[in-house]
Amino acid sequence: MREDPLGFPIEMQRRWGQFIYSPVGPGFRPTFFLFNPETVEQVLVTRRDNYVKSLVLRRLKAVFGESVLTSEGDLWKRSRRLLAPAFHRKALMQYVEAMDRCTVRAVDRMLAAGRFPLQQHMMEMTLDIAMECFFGSSAAGVTERVDQGMNDILGFADLAIGTLVQVPTWFPHPRAARFRRGMRTLTDVVNELIAQRRATGEERGDVLGLLLAARDDDGSALTDQEIRDEVITLLLAGHETTALALTYTLFLLSHRPALVAELRDEMAREIPDGAAPDFASLGRLRLQDQCFKESLRLYPPVGIIGREAVAADELEGWQVPAGAQMIMSIWAIQHDPRYYEEPWSFRPDRWTEAFERDLPRYAFFPFGGGHRVCIGDAFAKLEARVVLYRVLERLDLMPEQTDLPPMNLAVTMRPSREVFLTARARR
Repeated sequence: MREDPLGFPIEMQRRWGQFIYSPVGPGFRPTFFLFNPETVEQVLVTRRDNYVKSLVLRRLKAVFGESVLTSEGDLWKRSRRLLAPAFHRKALMQYVEAMDRCTVRAVDRMLAAGRFPLQQHMMEMTLDIAMECFFGSSAAGVTERVDQGMNDILGFADLAIGTLVQVPTWFPHPRAARFRRGMRTLTDVVNELIAQRRATGEERGDVLGLLLAARDDDGSALTDQEIRDEVITLLLAGHETTALALTYTLFLLSHRPALVAELRDEMAREIPDGAAPDFASLGRLRLQDQCFKESLRLYPPVGIIGREAVAADELEGWQVPAGAQMIMSIWAIQHDPRYYEEPWSFRPDRWTEAFERDLPRYAFFPFGGGHRVCIGDAFAKLEARVVLYRVLERLDLMPEQTDLPPMNLAVTMRPSREVFLTARARR
């Protein structure tokens, strides 16, 4: 798994079937690898009360605190309830303008650079969007500090996930030291944003405003620590995954000028020339949606998800003991030839209404599933629509290489090295 985290699950499935037991996994716990969408659905939906977040993800509480990503039970329900209004349709409609403004700035940077590192530019852009939409601030100095803090933290998160035993934050390791530095940086930034908002008394419908205004049933407000946990989680878990999804999508499209021409024809039909995109018009870009889905299928930003059995259970005739780790490979299932013809090919045309209707529910789950499905999935999809529209409207993109480099899988699935494109203004 360590040497080939993407190829090994597929080889496991080929050699041993759809439900595989290993006596040793994370934390030296019994571990099951699930490759059947129906079994995945049992764990994530049908029997969800018996399966909590995995041991590996719980290790990341040092990073995310007791937030919507890591908490369980009533604490998770509270976080989800407080954050939900920020991702409802009404709120999403208000984010389009900020998303578009940030994307235009990013396109200008790509054009000025000519040859540019794709993933780096997508990371910068999605962080810019997150800062504007979540906190109403994308000042250069603040964004640069957040970017550095997140890079320090994510290195430790990768270390925590990639080991059998938990690595404490005080451990004498360079990544642990950088983690401590990164947490101090992000904590300082979030504290400043909270203090500024409270000092002005300004009421906004962004995430920070909603968290500051939120009240429990007894009328009590969230503590600053609780707000920090949710804010840092949204920044870390939200912006990188979307940046990776856009990296893969734009790389794939850069090799297919004929498909890009079709996308531009669709854009011209649905959005008047020179007009800013809006929520309704973006939702009508059907071919764009197919391209993004196919990119998420081929290169899901999160390659695996896990759960832990609370009590003993039985799945596919196997006895699952309490404490067992359940590993579901999104990567392997979304490349399964039982569900996808030519599974390694980029074929957006496969995503017809009939195909989606017949596809097992958990043969495609890049945002997870069940009641713990990613709270920001609609935000990420909207963000992708805005970015793809603006980039394709203004730029011609030329790739330097035929294939993506090998992938590294830790918290997210990233290219092992940077991918470069050349941007030219459309004539």
